[in-house]
Amino acid sequence: MTRVLALVAAASLDGPDTTEFLRALAALRAVGVPVTLVEIGAAVGRLSDPDTDALSADGERFLAALREDGVEVAGPGALPDALAAADAILTLGDPTRAGTPGLMTWPRGSRPSADDVAALRAAGQVVIS
Repeated sequence: MTRVLALVAAASLDGPDTTEFLRALAALRAVGVPVTLVEIGAAVGRLSDPDTDALSADGERFLAALREDGVEVAGPGALPDALAAADAILTLGDPTRAGTPGLMTWPRGSRPSADDVAALRAAGQVVIS
């Protein structure tokens, strides 16, 4: 079964892009796809802190559905293991990222170093192969 790593790196999470990202994750969970949700960069604490008002009402609803289905929001310390275990990656990127490289290919089963994490955060897209 495909295991999905969902990376959240954007500081602002109240827009429609975040809502759609969370909706897609909830849809994946609804069909039984394992999802690991990890906050990195400017997003750390934005989803995991219950006192933050970071999401739209619909975003809150989708995040609640994910939590009810057992998906926990993890911090950056969970990234190495989550990336090594993932078959696919979805990223809600920081809109201020460099976008370089435009496409980064990550070797399946590999754990990232600190430099790798910086490159992942800067990349336009990341695929696991």
